[in-house]
Amino acid sequence: MKVAIVTTTGFHLKHLARELDKQGIDVRFYTSWPKFRAVQDGLPRRLIKSVFWQCLPWSLLAIQHKFSWLQKIGGRRILSVADRRIKTVIEQCDVMVGLASVAIETATEARQRFGAKIIIDSGSRHVLTQHGREQEYIARELTSYEVADYICVPSSNACESFVECGVPSEKLFVNCYGVDLERFHRNNAISVKEELLRVAYVGAWSYRKGCDILSDVITEMPNVILNHAGTILDAPFIENERMKSYGHIGNDSLAEFLENNDVLVLPSRDDGFGMVLLEALSVGLPVIATEKTGGRDIKSVITDKSVVQIVRAESRDELAAAIQHVQAHRRNFTLTPTDKAYFSWDGYAKRYKAFLSCRVPSKNG
Repeated sequence: MKVAIVTTTGFHLKHLARELDKQGIDVRFYTSWPKFRAVQDGLPRRLIKSVFWQCLPWSLLAIQHKFSWLQKIGGRRILSVADRRIKTVIEQCDVMVGLASVAIETATEARQRFGAKIIIDSGSRHVLTQHGREQEYIARELTSYEVADYICVPSSNACESFVECGVPSEKLFVNCYGVDLERFHRNNAISVKEELLRVAYVGAWSYRKGCDILSDVITEMPNVILNHAGTILDAPFIENERMKSYGHIGNDSLAEFLENNDVLVLPSRDDGFGMVLLEALSVGLPVIATEKTGGRDIKSVITDKSVVQIVRAESRDELAAAIQHVQAHRRNFTLTPTDKAYFSWDGYAKRYKAFLSCRVPSKNG
């Protein structure tokens, strides 16, 4: 079976490409990333077909971090530009896996030229249920859903949003994301005697992620402190002795940041999964998440279900009660070997491979 994976930067699809290759699938990874960046992220050079130079200046603007407004412009334009460029270089494939909103013209080309099956991979809930999306992005996202034979989503929460918006359930494939177990693993035991509970929130500080609710709850809990890693967007963040933002923290330092806290909270109103949930669990932190994340899926699989609490989005009372529960029942835990096998990127790719084998039989046997 020949699989073409089409994306802009890596996202979770870089892990899919790497692990499918290890499992004997013939993979090509098409990206607007510079090739060296993909190699740095663990992809074998022989898999990578980069259109970075053909997509300038948008490909460069999309990956720079110094000027956020330029990155936003680049990120918006790179979707269509990368799609047009990759369309001209894609090679024969039995199946094309493309990131939602990116692989539209390329998907049509792969189907017409090679008879390829098209899987559109969405990391989020259905675009019509998301807050604050621009019309141009919504239009591309909807078109990508239409060109798909199947749509892969990372959680039952995301799947439900697609069904609610009229996508047939038989067109959907749910596959929980993985976590880098070499980077995120248990090093230190938490202190169960400290009076203050250290709550971590990782990600953009925004209304969409429920940060206004989290801020209100923390303000009313005198023995709780909040540590934030990420950018400040549209929700107010009032820094004080119990609320501190550390700004963007790179992946290399994120495990250490998480280890210096007692619980991770993801109070999102709209989240396809929330990879940080698995990252926190992998270093020994319990997690609190709303039903608008992948938390329910994680809880259904993980051996120790008590370390995952699910609360309703928008509920300040339930979030406060969950934090208080962690504070009263602090203990140490570690993922079991079964947990690690399921939540690894290897496990993620094996589930993807099984789906491909059942639904997209290879023309080459």
